[in-house]
Amino acid sequence: MRKNKTLEVIRFEVMRNLKKPSFWISAILIPVLFVGYIWLVGFTSYSATEELSKGSDTDELELGYYDGASYLKINQITTSEGETKELKAYNSTEAGIAALKSGEIGVFYNLPDDLSESKKVTVYAKPDRVGITDDYSMPLRQLLSASAMANLSELDIAVISDTIEYDDVNFDQDGNEVDKGDIISKMVGPAIAFALFELINMILGGRLANAMVEEKENRISELLLTSIKPIQLISGKIISLMIVGIIQIIILLIPALILFFVAKERGMLPFDFELALDPLNIGTYVLLTILAYFLITASYVLIGILSPTAKDAGNYAAIFIIFSILPILTLNAFTGTEVSLPARVMTYFPYSSLIASSLRAFFGNLENWELIVGGASMLIGALLITKLATYLYCKNSIDLKLNFNFKQIFGETRKSWKK
Repeated sequence: MRKNKTLEVIRFEVMRNLKKPSFWISAILIPVLFVGYIWLVGFTSYSATEELSKGSDTDELELGYYDGASYLKINQITTSEGETKELKAYNSTEAGIAALKSGEIGVFYNLPDDLSESKKVTVYAKPDRVGITDDYSMPLRQLLSASAMANLSELDIAVISDTIEYDDVNFDQDGNEVDKGDIISKMVGPAIAFALFELINMILGGRLANAMVEEKENRISELLLTSIKPIQLISGKIISLMIVGIIQIIILLIPALILFFVAKERGMLPFDFELALDPLNIGTYVLLTILAYFLITASYVLIGILSPTAKDAGNYAAIFIIFSILPILTLNAFTGTEVSLPARVMTYFPYSSLIASSLRAFFGNLENWELIVGGASMLIGALLITKLATYLYCKNSIDLKLNFNFKQIFGETRKSWKK
């Protein structure tokens, strides 16, 4: 039984990449660094927030105050251990400062007679060692807040503390109520597409562009062309590069998803939500991401064919990256209910279609038929680029000089187009 040479190329290229130690080092090192970075940032941020929130420890200190404005309604606070602690009152500022200096108390709070005008209190402390971050104001803040709330109704407190709940009800053009949860759920697909495509560009762009250059530099192109049809070689090369890239993306996403679910389970996320995921929506945008990946991989292979060195390939690959992130650079064109002409053009242009469609889906101004047109443009563009890459590979596989002589390249009929 005759073997399919395209499948043989795919198998060979995938196994060759997976057997390289450099692939696994980069594939594993990036997630490890990613997890380490997230842990370090989260730990330091949490520690800093805890320190700033609790201020200097006053649980073991005796506290005193002078209330010249007669504002405080209570003189007890709750410590970090949940115990009640009473502050000692003094009849003058001088008496309180003297008690502090003698060691009778550790912190003294002075509320002046003109507090209502000055809006300023003074905190006196006598720590063993004075530091720039020392803050002993938390107990007084607690007293002031409790005293202020004592003069307010529950509604006033809710308004000031911004704990009033707001329910939004929206209706579509037909007068039907629109559930915002459904809108948010439909944004999951575009968000996944956006994130995956950016990961592909950042992590895999350089390797994709250099793939064909390596074969030219190793001088194996001549041998390949004598044993396999060009279209089979290029197609197998593109598909194998996509498979290897998907493997690396999966390796990267696994620890990211683990971190997400662990953080969500422990309540470490700054928001709490439950999404009713739409499989059709997610599947549609995953398919569009694969089409965009096909297009960008074929384009990188084309650049590799036309580039004499890996350095040149990386420079020219930046062109496709700029095209793909153009919607992000022109974000204002996608906001609003009225879709601008540049936004429509970028939706249909193959290289910017995925990001443009995702942004328009975020802002709720993308029609389903436009999604289909954008996907078709990416598929057609990828097929044309693959065919062009095959043709140019035949002409430039031996010549390592980059020469954009379009007359020479396209002026002659090449039999390999029909092979």
